[in-house]
Amino acid sequence: MIDINNYLLKEKLSLKLFCIIIVFTIMISFFYSAQIAQASDRKISILYFNNRTGQPSWDWLSKGLTDMLIDDLSQVDVLVCSSHQEIEDLYHKYGLSPILAEIDKSLLIQFSENIGAEVIFFGDFYLSSPSNLILSLKKYDNSTGEITAFRDFVVGNTDIFNLKDKVVLFILKELNVEFSIQDKDRLKKPPTTSLEALSNYYKCLDLMDKAIVEHKGVDYPSKKLWAEAIEYGERAVTADPNYAEAYYLLAEIYNRTHWTIREVNSLNSFIQLVEDNQLKSKDIYKKASQAYFRLGYAFYSKRENEQAIDYFISSTEYDPDLLEPHLYLVQIYYDMGEIGLSLDECEEVLRIDPQNKEISWFIKKNEQSQ
Repeated sequence: MIDINNYLLKEKLSLKLFCIIIVFTIMISFFYSAQIAQASDRKISILYFNNRTGQPSWDWLSKGLTDMLIDDLSQVDVLVCSSHQEIEDLYHKYGLSPILAEIDKSLLIQFSENIGAEVIFFGDFYLSSPSNLILSLKKYDNSTGEITAFRDFVVGNTDIFNLKDKVVLFILKELNVEFSIQDKDRLKKPPTTSLEALSNYYKCLDLMDKAIVEHKGVDYPSKKLWAEAIEYGERAVTADPNYAEAYYLLAEIYNRTHWTIREVNSLNSFIQLVEDNQLKSKDIYKKASQAYFRLGYAFYSKRENEQAIDYFISSTEYDPDLLEPHLYLVQIYYDMGEIGLSLDECEEVLRIDPQNKEISWFIKKNEQSQ
């Protein structure tokens, strides 16, 4: 009888210990889930960095470093990061210079309200010697109202990618965001290894931003700012013919300035480099989807539907949620009498845009044709 009681007592203790372990495990899991949820709810912004070198040749880095940080941080699934265009619009709204702007707390509060960012990183860069570049990084936290200044980052003045990687990892650590192995792999390969190509790319981007504001839609390649932007973009791809993003930037400029032949050539070069080098990132996939769509539209406008279909399908493979290629596929398949395929694309359109008004007409016509 004693042995049976001892056995039952041991069983009760084991069961109680097991329950404690389960509860403890659930609590830990809940804690980490809460941490991830908290991180995923936080939108961050990276402002342009002030050029304190006193040398205009470094102006490109003000936007360039911000753009590279945004690109890398946007790869992290649990973060929402303000886009380049959001930051550009913010500076334009407040009449600030991207290369040198006095950022105080009252301005940071307004920025936070305008773009919905809880955390904003900003700062300055300067040369401590002809060969050393220093970045001074600061953080504004809207939840506390505090501005924190961090230690300086020091690199060689040609080691921009190392600087970018250091800052990305530091920001993620500061935000308590774990960086997955897949995310780290995306940081290993910069878009170009040429500093000349990189600087020309961001000079081109800056001139394009200025041209969009100044010319207000009256865009031709002969306009001064557009001509200068094209020149720097061409310098970028000359310095590094494998710089895929530079070709895409040129394609955007040619699209805005109605230089169709050059736009198509640049898009083809971009796609070729993406395919050949198997480039992978959220930004690259979205750009590849847009590139395939625009090339598909070029064929569609010439009524070369078979080639248009191939390009539109490729566009949806890179970004299944891009609406435009699905809409054109609905039309093309309907015109070809491919009712089943047209209806399939109708479903895709409604998946992406349930309130789409155009698609109901096609659904009705397709169903009548069956």
